[in-house]
Amino acid sequence: MKKLILLLLLTSCSTMKPDKQLHSIAGFGIGFTSYHVYYQKEKDNRLGSVLLSIGTSLVIGTLKEIADNQKGGTGFNVADLTHTGVSGVIGSISMDLLSNRKRKRLKK
Repeated sequence: MKKLILLLLLTSCSTMKPDKQLHSIAGFGIGFTSYHVYYQKEKDNRLGSVLLSIGTSLVIGTLKEIADNQKGGTGFNVADLTHTGVSGVIGSISMDLLSNRKRKRLKK
């Protein structure tokens, strides 16, 4: 499963422009990492952790786009925000699936 997720991420990123690749990688990393942090703090609340990590990637992506909109920046780009947000969703769900599989193995 881990190899499949990595292969899908790399394949989709290889056809993107470099800027969109960075947004996708950042969104995936934020979603993946924040899920783990929230899961530990939320005392095994899977749904809450997924929703919080998706929200985190969207908030950080939005803040980055607002910063780009400031004087001298490239402007607010909805496509960049979409790449960050969708990749955050993928990262969050990937972490949930991988950690759920590990929990099932440990219970046996």
